Amino acid sequence: MLIACICFASLAAPAEAQRAFTGRPLEVCVLPDTGGMNPAIVIQHPERFDCTTSQHKFGPGNFWVISRDINQRSRSREPLNARIASLWQDKLSLHVLYSDGRMTTTTTDERGVTPLVQLGALVEHP
Repeated sequence: MLIACICFASLAAPAEAQRAFTGRPLEVCVLPDTGGMNPAIVIQHPERFDCTTSQHKFGPGNFWVISRDINQRSRSREPLNARIASLWQDKLSLHVLYSDGRMTTTTTDERGVTPLVQLGALVEHP
């Protein structure tokens, strides 16, 4: 029996690293937070965001991140989820602006993000 197992194991394909991400990645732009910024005003001025500088060059601090309009609706069979790395934030606020002008906000801290952590140390907001 041991010989058969070794033989089958030698026929298996070698393991390969795969991307943990599914779905479509969003291109984002970054704006350093100056403190006390109003989300309703910030989101209406995307021209203030830097879309060319690599994110790591901003260094430590608090930031706003914005994406372009995704032109897609969330549906029960194909829900839209926001995924981000879970390793760096002390607090996380997700502001979603809908096409009708309505904005919703979900805020959490490092303890509140725990139920949202998925495989690969990603936070997934439904």
